[in-house]
Amino acid sequence: QAAAAEQFVNISYLLLALICVNHLIVMVDILLSPGVSALSFPISLALVFGLFIIYKGNKGEVFSASCLLPVIFSLVCVVLSLGFSAFFFDLSWDGQWYHQAAVHALSEGWNPLREPIREFNKNNDISILHFPKGSWYFAASVYSTFGNIEMGKSLNLIVLIAAWCSLIIAGLEYRLKLFKSIILALLVVLNPVVWSQITTFLVDGNLYL
Repeated sequence: QAAAAEQFVNISYLLLALICVNHLIVMVDILLSPGVSALSFPISLALVFGLFIIYKGNKGEVFSASCLLPVIFSLVCVVLSLGFSAFFFDLSWDGQWYHQAAVHALSEGWNPLREPIREFNKNNDISILHFPKGSWYFAASVYSTFGNIEMGKSLNLIVLIAAWCSLIIAGLEYRLKLFKSIILALLVVLNPVVWSQITTFLVDGNLYL
């Protein structure tokens, strides 16, 4: 089980690192330019997975299962998350009212650091200006790269998988068998709030995860 735990640790770290590094790059991008660059998401992917491979290479493990399996699984998760999100339209009220509007605004040049107060369409100004913007930064990065607003929801599934892996690790640390840890983790992450919002820009499920 120790080998399985290491794999889940690496997968969780890679997915969480992708979100954190992407957030950092978008913030730097906003500091230096008007909007979110189309290169921010590819650069985040290259940095996270490249540094992980280099780290494993320095330990002589670049061709080992502890390196290849987490990289392949995490990349597949990212691709599936993008495809899953693109397949579904966000039909939620808040998602269309101000979440998507904010992502569009960020991608089209709105700089919330230099221009914290701005008029949009006068119906959702307050929500856009005062809402936490972390999920929007990721979504704007993905949207700027692929040109598909729905793909911005991929953050939901990436966070879900990272949380699932983390809970499996916790189960293994409490001496549960691997199968029981996987099932218990699924029961925790696939709750009604998370699953009902997985195809939307709503963030309650992400907050829970």
